[in-house]
Amino acid sequence: MEVVLDFNLVFSALHSRGKVHLIFAWNYVVRKVDFLVPEFFWEEIEGKWKKIINLTKLTEDELFEILEIIKSQTVTVPKEEVNP
Repeated sequence: MEVVLDFNLVFSALHSRGKVHLIFAWNYVVRKVDFLVPEFFWEEIEGKWKKIINLTKLTEDELFEILEIIKSQTVTVPKEEVNP
């Protein structure tokens, strides 16, 4: 199955650690879903790094670790395919 991710879903997983967080944790083990992200997605995360840390109260190490888990489940879609 493929699911398109946006910043809001990832932020929800980081901030609330609720259902969205559980989906990423579950999928990390079972690998049933490929999360699709546009190629600018990770640049957007990096650009909001400090703001994410302030709002989520995660340490930089925690944020990096969680994002690496999420990133390992993503497939990057080239911008040519996002806006043909």
